[in-house]
Amino acid sequence: MNIAAVRIVSNATAPAPYRRRCLGNFHLNHFSDDVTPQGRKARALISLLALTGESVRRERLAGLLWSERDDGQSRASLRTLLYDMRALFGGAAPLLESDRASVDLVRTRIVTDLALVDGSIAAANFEAAESALSGWSGTLFADLDSTDPAFDEWLAAERAFRHERLVSSLVRALDRALCTDVSPAIRAIITKLAQVEPLNEIVLRLTLRADHAVADVSAIHRRYTRFRALLRAELGAQPSPATQALYAALTG
Repeated sequence: MNIAAVRIVSNATAPAPYRRRCLGNFHLNHFSDDVTPQGRKARALISLLALTGESVRRERLAGLLWSERDDGQSRASLRTLLYDMRALFGGAAPLLESDRASVDLVRTRIVTDLALVDGSIAAANFEAAESALSGWSGTLFADLDSTDPAFDEWLAAERAFRHERLVSSLVRALDRALCTDVSPAIRAIITKLAQVEPLNEIVLRLTLRADHAVADVSAIHRRYTRFRALLRAELGAQPSPATQALYAALTG
Protein backbone atom coordinates (compact mmCIF):
# COMPACT_ATOMS: atom_id res chain seq x y z
CA MET A 1 0.00 0.00 0.00
CA ASN A 2 1.41 3.38 -1.01
CA ILE A 3 0.20 6.06 1.40
CA ALA A 4 -0.10 9.44 -0.29
CA ALA A 5 -1.14 11.67 2.59
CA VAL A 6 -1.94 11.25 6.26
CA ARG A 7 -3.25 13.17 9.24
CA ILE A 8 -2.89 12.78 13.01
CA VAL A 9 -6.38 11.84 14.16
CA SER A 10 -7.91 11.49 17.60
CA ASN A 11 -11.19 9.59 17.80
CA ALA A 12 -13.29 10.37 20.83
CA THR A 13 -14.74 6.83 20.97
CA ALA A 14 -11.41 5.10 20.36
CA PRO A 15 -8.60 7.33 21.67
CA ALA A 16 -5.19 6.96 20.10
CA PRO A 17 -3.26 4.40 22.17
CA TYR A 18 0.13 6.01 21.55
CA ARG A 19 1.00 9.49 22.77
CA ARG A 20 4.21 11.18 21.66
CA ARG A 21 5.65 14.05 23.67
CA CYS A 22 7.34 16.74 21.58
CA LEU A 23 7.49 19.45 24.26
CA GLY A 24 10.69 18.61 26.12
CA ASN A 25 12.45 15.27 25.92
CA PHE A 26 11.14 12.46 23.73
CA HIS A 27 8.59 10.33 25.52
CA LEU A 28 6.22 7.73 24.13
CA ASN A 29 3.37 6.11 26.01
CA HIS A 30 1.10 3.26 25.01
CA PHE A 31 -1.92 4.17 27.12
CA SER A 32 -0.33 4.34 30.61
CA ASP A 33 2.78 2.30 29.77
CA ASP A 34 6.09 3.97 28.97
CA VAL A 35 7.30 2.47 25.69
CA THR A 36 9.97 5.06 24.91
CA PRO A 37 12.63 3.37 22.74
CA GLN A 38 16.19 3.54 24.02
CA GLY A 39 17.80 4.11 20.63
CA ARG A 40 18.23 7.69 19.44
CA LYS A 41 17.59 6.70 15.81
CA ALA A 42 14.27 5.10 16.73
CA ARG A 43 13.20 8.20 18.66
CA ALA A 44 14.27 10.40 15.75
CA LEU A 45 12.36 8.26 13.23
CA ILE A 46 9.12 8.42 15.23
CA SER A 47 9.52 12.18 15.72
CA LEU A 48 10.11 12.80 12.04
CA LEU A 49 7.14 10.69 10.97
CA ALA A 50 4.85 12.17 13.62
CA LEU A 51 5.55 15.72 12.49
CA THR A 52 6.02 15.46 8.74
CA GLY A 53 2.32 14.96 8.11
CA GLU A 54 2.76 12.44 5.31
CA SER A 55 4.46 9.17 4.57
CA VAL A 56 8.21 9.52 4.01
CA ARG A 57 10.15 7.72 1.31
CA ARG A 58 12.75 5.27 2.51
CA GLU A 59 15.63 7.02 0.76
CA ARG A 60 14.81 10.28 2.55
CA LEU A 61 14.68 8.59 5.95
CA ALA A 62 17.95 6.79 5.28
CA GLY A 63 19.57 10.03 4.14
CA LEU A 64 18.40 11.97 7.20
CA LEU A 65 19.38 9.33 9.75
CA TRP A 66 22.59 7.95 8.18
CA SER A 67 23.80 10.77 5.95
CA GLU A 68 27.47 9.86 6.36
CA ARG A 69 27.02 6.35 4.96
CA ASP A 70 26.61 5.36 1.33
CA ASP A 71 23.16 4.59 -0.05
CA GLY A 72 23.41 0.84 0.34
CA GLN A 73 24.60 1.03 3.95
CA SER A 74 22.04 3.65 4.95
CA ARG A 75 19.16 1.69 3.39
CA ALA A 76 20.34 -1.48 5.15
CA SER A 77 20.52 0.39 8.47
CA LEU A 78 16.96 1.64 7.97
CA ARG A 79 15.72 -1.89 7.24
CA THR A 80 17.34 -3.12 10.45
CA LEU A 81 15.83 -0.28 12.46
CA LEU A 82 12.36 -0.90 11.03
CA TYR A 83 12.64 -4.61 11.79
CA ASP A 84 13.56 -3.86 15.41
CA MET A 85 10.77 -1.30 15.76
CA ARG A 86 8.14 -3.66 14.37
CA ALA A 87 9.17 -6.14 17.03
CA LEU A 88 8.92 -3.43 19.70
CA PHE A 89 5.67 -1.83 18.50
CA GLY A 90 3.85 -4.79 17.00
CA GLY A 91 1.12 -6.82 18.63
CA ALA A 92 -2.48 -5.63 18.76
CA ALA A 93 -1.67 -1.98 18.05
CA PRO A 94 1.25 -1.71 15.62
CA LEU A 95 2.69 1.77 15.33
CA LEU A 96 4.43 1.58 11.95
CA GLU A 97 3.28 0.70 8.46
CA SER A 98 5.48 0.57 5.40
CA ASP A 99 5.89 -0.70 1.88
CA ARG A 100 8.96 -1.00 -0.33
CA ALA A 101 8.92 2.74 -1.06
CA SER A 102 7.83 4.55 2.09
CA VAL A 103 7.29 4.40 5.84
CA ASP A 104 4.57 5.92 7.98
CA LEU A 105 2.89 5.79 11.35
CA VAL A 106 -0.56 4.31 11.79
CA ARG A 107 -2.04 7.76 12.27
CA THR A 108 -5.19 6.75 14.12
CA ARG A 109 -2.98 5.18 16.80
CA ILE A 110 -0.77 8.13 17.75
CA VAL A 111 -1.30 11.69 18.88
CA THR A 112 1.30 14.27 19.85
CA ASP A 113 1.11 16.75 22.68
CA LEU A 114 1.36 19.49 20.05
CA ALA A 115 -1.82 18.17 18.40
CA LEU A 116 -3.51 18.00 21.80
CA VAL A 117 -2.60 21.64 22.47
CA ASP A 118 -3.98 22.65 19.07
CA GLY A 119 -7.23 20.80 19.67
CA SER A 120 -7.63 22.11 23.20
CA ILE A 121 -7.02 25.70 22.13
CA ALA A 122 -9.48 25.39 19.26
CA ALA A 123 -12.10 24.16 21.75
CA ALA A 124 -11.16 26.88 24.28
CA ASN A 125 -10.37 24.11 26.77
CA PHE A 126 -7.50 25.80 28.58
CA GLU A 127 -7.37 23.23 31.37
CA ALA A 128 -6.58 20.54 28.79
CA ALA A 129 -4.11 22.85 27.05
CA GLU A 130 -2.32 23.51 30.34
CA SER A 131 -2.03 19.77 30.95
CA ALA A 132 -0.64 19.14 27.46
CA LEU A 133 1.90 21.94 27.96
CA SER A 134 3.11 20.63 31.32
CA GLY A 135 6.44 19.32 29.98
CA TRP A 136 7.27 22.43 27.97
CA SER A 137 10.23 24.50 29.14
CA GLY A 138 10.96 26.15 25.81
CA THR A 139 12.81 23.46 23.85
CA LEU A 140 11.03 21.06 21.55
CA PHE A 141 12.57 17.59 21.05
CA ALA A 142 15.21 18.45 23.64
CA ASP A 143 17.11 15.15 23.62
CA LEU A 144 17.35 14.53 19.87
CA ASP A 145 20.45 16.62 19.12
CA SER A 146 23.53 14.94 17.60
CA THR A 147 21.52 12.18 15.96
CA ASP A 148 23.02 12.78 12.51
CA PRO A 149 24.21 16.00 10.77
CA ALA A 150 21.35 15.86 8.24
CA PHE A 151 18.74 15.11 10.88
CA ASP A 152 20.13 17.84 13.13
CA GLU A 153 19.67 20.36 10.32
CA TRP A 154 16.08 19.21 9.82
CA LEU A 155 15.53 19.35 13.58
CA ALA A 156 16.77 22.93 13.91
CA ALA A 157 14.37 24.14 11.23
CA GLU A 158 11.48 22.11 12.67
CA ARG A 159 12.11 23.43 16.16
CA ALA A 160 12.05 27.04 15.01
CA PHE A 161 8.89 26.55 12.96
CA ARG A 162 6.98 24.62 15.62
CA HIS A 163 8.04 26.97 18.42
CA GLU A 164 6.93 30.08 16.53
CA ARG A 165 3.66 28.42 15.52
CA LEU A 166 2.92 27.27 19.08
CA VAL A 167 3.67 30.65 20.66
CA SER A 168 1.61 32.50 18.03
CA SER A 169 -1.42 30.23 18.41
CA LEU A 170 -1.32 30.47 22.20
CA VAL A 171 -1.00 34.26 22.11
CA ARG A 172 -3.99 34.59 19.78
CA ALA A 173 -6.16 32.28 21.88
CA LEU A 174 -5.18 33.88 25.18
CA ASP A 175 -5.69 37.37 23.83
CA ARG A 176 -9.29 36.47 22.95
CA ALA A 177 -9.88 34.61 26.21
CA LEU A 178 -8.71 37.48 28.41
CA CYS A 179 -11.59 39.59 27.15
CA THR A 180 -14.01 37.42 29.13
CA ASP A 181 -12.08 35.00 31.33
CA VAL A 182 -9.05 34.81 33.60
CA SER A 183 -9.20 31.26 34.89
CA PRO A 184 -6.27 29.68 36.77
CA ALA A 185 -5.46 27.61 33.67
CA ILE A 186 -5.26 30.72 31.50
CA ARG A 187 -2.98 32.45 33.99
CA ALA A 188 -0.81 29.33 34.24
CA ILE A 189 -0.36 29.17 30.45
CA ILE A 190 0.48 32.88 30.32
CA THR A 191 3.05 32.42 33.09
CA LYS A 192 4.64 29.54 31.18
CA LEU A 193 4.73 31.64 28.01
CA ALA A 194 6.46 34.43 29.92
CA GLN A 195 9.09 31.96 31.15
CA VAL A 196 9.66 30.58 27.66
CA GLU A 197 9.59 33.99 25.91
CA PRO A 198 11.12 36.39 28.46
CA LEU A 199 11.81 39.14 25.86
CA ASN A 200 8.51 38.90 24.02
CA GLU A 201 6.56 42.13 24.54
CA ILE A 202 3.30 40.67 23.26
CA VAL A 203 3.55 37.98 25.93
CA LEU A 204 4.42 40.59 28.54
CA ARG A 205 1.31 42.56 27.67
CA LEU A 206 -0.77 39.41 28.16
CA THR A 207 0.72 38.93 31.62
CA LEU A 208 0.01 42.54 32.56
CA ARG A 209 -3.60 42.22 31.42
CA ALA A 210 -4.02 38.96 33.33
CA ASP A 211 -2.63 40.55 36.51
CA HIS A 212 -4.94 43.55 36.05
CA ALA A 213 -7.95 41.25 35.65
CA VAL A 214 -7.36 39.90 39.17
CA ALA A 215 -6.42 43.35 40.55
CA ASP A 216 -2.81 42.37 41.29
CA VAL A 217 -1.19 45.78 40.85
CA SER A 218 2.02 44.77 42.60
CA ALA A 219 2.51 41.96 40.08
CA ILE A 220 2.04 44.42 37.21
CA HIS A 221 4.77 46.68 38.62
CA ARG A 222 7.06 43.72 39.33
CA ARG A 223 6.71 42.13 35.90
CA TYR A 224 7.10 45.37 34.00
CA THR A 225 10.15 46.48 35.99
CA ARG A 226 11.83 43.09 35.58
CA PHE A 227 11.07 43.01 31.86
CA ARG A 228 12.40 46.54 31.32
CA ALA A 229 15.66 45.68 33.09
CA LEU A 230 16.07 42.46 31.12
CA LEU A 231 15.36 44.19 27.83
CA ARG A 232 17.96 46.85 28.60
CA ALA A 233 20.55 44.26 29.68
CA GLU A 234 20.02 41.85 26.78
CA LEU A 235 19.20 44.18 23.88
CA GLY A 236 20.03 47.68 25.08
CA ALA A 237 16.42 48.66 24.36
CA GLN A 238 13.35 50.06 26.08
CA PRO A 239 9.79 48.69 26.04
CA SER A 240 7.83 49.77 22.99
CA PRO A 241 5.38 52.70 23.17
CA ALA A 242 2.49 50.21 23.09
CA THR A 243 3.83 48.38 26.14
CA GLN A 244 4.58 51.59 27.99
CA ALA A 245 1.08 52.88 27.26
CA LEU A 246 -0.54 49.68 28.52
CA TYR A 247 1.53 49.77 31.70
CA ALA A 248 0.53 53.39 32.32
CA ALA A 249 -3.15 52.63 31.67
CA LEU A 250 -3.19 49.64 34.02
CA THR A 251 -1.38 51.40 36.87
CA GLY A 252 -2.66 54.95 36.48
